[in-house]
Amino acid sequence: MTEKQLQHFRQTLEKQLKESMLMFDLIGRSINRRKGVLQEEAKDKATRSDDFKLLLQQADQERKRVGEIHQALNRMTCGRYGICVACKRQISLSRLEIFPTARFCLECTQLLEQEEKNREWARASTR
Repeated sequence: MTEKQLQHFRQTLEKQLKESMLMFDLIGRSINRRKGVLQEEAKDKATRSDDFKLLLQQADQERKRVGEIHQALNRMTCGRYGICVACKRQISLSRLEIFPTARFCLECTQLLEQEEKNREWARASTR
């Protein structure tokens, strides 16, 4: 990967990090507001509770995304960005454009997904 390409991906990741941190902050504020509403009003509590659970799920997704971005930036710093952690081959630039936090090349991702499906089938067949 050239220095120019690496810089492009660094800028992409830093932009995504900024967006995720902003979203995480907005979700956190919504959670805090909903906590107050849930405590004050008992009516329509089921709907509000579902909304609150959804906000918690969104916050968890953003937290994970922030972690993935930090890991990708760390791989850049260590000179390992764009290298598959499983097979050590270069991850295609087109894959990184779509998924700049990718840790695995397409082939290894497909193998991992197939292994997971096989484990699910094995668990289902033993029930």
